[in-house]
Amino acid sequence: MVNGAKNRVWEEVLSKRSDAIQSLNHQGFFEITSQEVNRISKKISGPDFRNLSKFDKREDLPDVFVENELNILPISRKKYLVGHFDEYANLSSAEATSVEKYQVPNLASLLGNSATWNENSWISAGLAANVFDQAFEDSDFIRTITGRMGGGN
Repeated sequence: MVNGAKNRVWEEVLSKRSDAIQSLNHQGFFEITSQEVNRISKKISGPDFRNLSKFDKREDLPDVFVENELNILPISRKKYLVGHFDEYANLSSAEATSVEKYQVPNLASLLGNSATWNENSWISAGLAANVFDQAFEDSDFIRTITGRMGGGN
């Protein structure tokens, strides 16, 4: 269960958006902006949108999202869809038969303490060490663009 502030803000957002329920029933989603959520959150002294929309796992979802089977997806830097999206994989609880260790090459992009690496750093390390090739038995992994790309929206 997430903290009360996230729950209160998202309950307030859904109650303020009368069109949201109609859109959810008709289309399965509705569009919302980070500014809109921030305005509502600020009025009730809640967290900013960045913290309100971070759900790394099912357990991080606000109760109102769980109860209504909702999740949130970005469609631009400031626009999002809230809808009936299943964003989490169900992984088996089977234990791994072995654990592989990989040597990560000493690359400039991977300098620093690995405890402070972000997601892109770990992906870069995995690609450099051919982890994905071996894990997925495929050698066609190609690094494309990383980081946040501005689209002017």
